[in-house]
Amino acid sequence: MNKILVILTSVLLSTSAMAMTGSYGISSDYVWRGVSQSNGPAVHLGLKQELGQGFYAGVWTSNVEIEGVKEVEGDFYGGFSHKFENNFTLNLGMVAYRYSGDVAQDLEEKFVGMGYGPINIGKVTGIDAARDYEFVDLKLPFITVADVKLHYGDYEGIRDTSMSIKYSLTDSMKVEMLVQSNVRSDNVAFGDAVSLHLTNHF
Repeated sequence: MNKILVILTSVLLSTSAMAMTGSYGISSDYVWRGVSQSNGPAVHLGLKQELGQGFYAGVWTSNVEIEGVKEVEGDFYGGFSHKFENNFTLNLGMVAYRYSGDVAQDLEEKFVGMGYGPINIGKVTGIDAARDYEFVDLKLPFITVADVKLHYGDYEGIRDTSMSIKYSLTDSMKVEMLVQSNVRSDNVAFGDAVSLHLTNHF
């Protein structure tokens, strides 16, 4: 996996910056699969490089707080995506999660996602000791004032459900409200939780 990370980093640094896209923003809470990762505000930055023929590579980073210790998370990913003429989409690849400290454990996953119209389903398979994750997303296209999406996921028995409402402030800046049930942090159930996310795309 370390060799794959070296390859992804080399690709991102060596390819044309004109073909690179990205985003940066701030969130009131960084929640991942029903679990709060930051226990408060989080700042995030992402870069994605299209490699041609549907292949891509990227990196995403954010501050996190694991067991009371503040760290930095870096996600390195690569894969292949394609949208067919019948509106069927396919996305598959791998992602490696890396942390700056010693509290959080690094992990790797491989994933496959398939979509048709407003429905997208996916399967994430953990490598080595990492757990599997399955999810279903449903967009509500009849709501035109904002992008609304319903989500259900199962992280080997730990279920998360959410609704996201995303509104475009400008062509590049979007604000999102995420309403998520059973958000967990340090094994404490907070019940329903609402987080806000402001992201600028470039």
